[in-house]
Amino acid sequence: MKWDDYDAELWQRIRQEADANICDFDHEIWASDRSPKAVAIAEGNINYAHLQHDIHLMKKDMHDLTPPEGGGILIINPPYGDRLEEDDIDELYEEIGHTLKHNFQGFQCWLITDDAVALRHVGLKPTAKIPIWNGPLECRFVRFDIFEGSLKDKKAREAEEQA
Repeated sequence: MKWDDYDAELWQRIRQEADANICDFDHEIWASDRSPKAVAIAEGNINYAHLQHDIHLMKKDMHDLTPPEGGGILIINPPYGDRLEEDDIDELYEEIGHTLKHNFQGFQCWLITDDAVALRHVGLKPTAKIPIWNGPLECRFVRFDIFEGSLKDKKAREAEEQA
């Protein structure tokens, strides 16, 4: 609203259109971080947005999460290296891949990263890579579909189902 080219009429039309498209959301949103500081910041943002009844927030490492049965969508925004050394980043991404493969079968998992080298350490084949900006950083929003067994086994099962 403080931009030189701010258009109040356009903003009102966009708001009205968005308000007209609001619908009930009957899914659960769970959020976690292992950092108490990050959890406190998220809690403040959730409260400010009046979403405290819609988002369940906890201080927990993703490796310790017990996902709900039946799958879902998981979004991970790991540290980009400001707080970790390169070896630690590679190890973190390996742990992420291991946790996804063993704990999140049936999930669609998305990871935001600016580190293509570390991303290879996940050890899973991405099904999508979307370029995005996270603040000033050019990143990738990478999708992994997590399934039981190996990719070769999955393809064999799919071939049998097609036959």
